[in-house]
Amino acid sequence: MAWECLMVSDLLPVRSSLTGIHAGLYYTRSSHAFIAAGDMPFLKSEMVQLLINNLEPNRDVIVPVTWKAINPFAPFTPNGV
Repeated sequence: MAWECLMVSDLLPVRSSLTGIHAGLYYTRSSHAFIAAGDMPFLKSEMVQLLINNLEPNRDVIVPVTWKAINPFAPFTPNGV
């Protein structure tokens, strides 16, 4: 699976995970953004596609859930959050 992606730099002088998320959401032009850590292990394109397939206008956030746990480390979130 291939996606067109835009690489951006942090907007704030402090470097942290949150400033990276901030910059990503700032530059996002679509209604939702997929957020995952760059070092997230075992991230599979099938999981991302499943999340995309479950996006609906009345849902604010889509978070992966397995029989073991909720995984808030790879959500789709609205651009306006």
